[in-house]
Amino acid sequence: MPGPTDGKDPLKKVKDAVRRLPKGLGIRRGDIRAWMGPELCARWGIAPDDAIEVVRAKIVIRLEDVLVTMSDPLMAAAVKTSFNFSLEHETGELLLGKRSEALQAQGCAGLSMRNISRLLEKFLLEVDRSLAYALGAIPEARIQHVIAREHRPQRPPGSVDLEEKARGLWKSRDPIQDAVTAFLAAEVHTPRTKSNRPVNGSAADSGDWLCVFTDRRRLDAYRQEVRPPWLVETEIKKGAELVLDLSRQGNRAGIVVNPSPKLGEIAPDNLLLPLELLRELAAKL
Repeated sequence: MPGPTDGKDPLKKVKDAVRRLPKGLGIRRGDIRAWMGPELCARWGIAPDDAIEVVRAKIVIRLEDVLVTMSDPLMAAAVKTSFNFSLEHETGELLLGKRSEALQAQGCAGLSMRNISRLLEKFLLEVDRSLAYALGAIPEARIQHVIAREHRPQRPPGSVDLEEKARGLWKSRDPIQDAVTAFLAAEVHTPRTKSNRPVNGSAADSGDWLCVFTDRRRLDAYRQEVRPPWLVETEIKKGAELVLDLSRQGNRAGIVVNPSPKLGEIAPDNLLLPLELLRELAAKL
């Protein structure tokens, strides 16, 4: 005798709703809750009275929880573009097809239009599997963290200033001080390992360095080139906050801003802050 669903997938409505999400403006559309439908909202813990920024944050969290389980280094770029995680005005207002074209135009090997669609479908199948399991409530602190991250401009003025100071190291009367001052005031992206620790690398055979980036685009470009096993989510904080945090944690590495994906290469807007300098800065902050 057929079961109560007569052989139909009881999660079909929810899965169909997930597949609708990337269309149009993706999660940036104004009617996102209605577009999702009540079944998916209930499944992902989205309440009828949740503010729009809370709805978007919960969607991002549910999708990122699936994304971190996947090993393909191109997956993050394809998923974020498809669902429109972008914080950039240039791409955030584009429809799905145009967003995919913009990603392809960046010239990253493996991100043709066809491959973006293939990666998205592979991701959606993993989301389908996740829907079969009971999902716990999302901690309020995590929701607020994602809301804060989503509201930050992609390239805050402090970060642009930091890049300019790094490029102009040899043109200023006091180049190191100018660059350090810009770093302390700028917001930087700090990638995390799968054990949720800051990422250490090496630069020019001169010891360990903590990798940070002046914007998400640079971080993603580095990730696509090097394919490191990093978490999708990053920490964003001012350079001064980062220096103090590292000091409290007994850090033994310097900081490299905008590292080159090629080992030992120094990029034009690359900045190295040695461990000894970081200790001096922490003592003054």
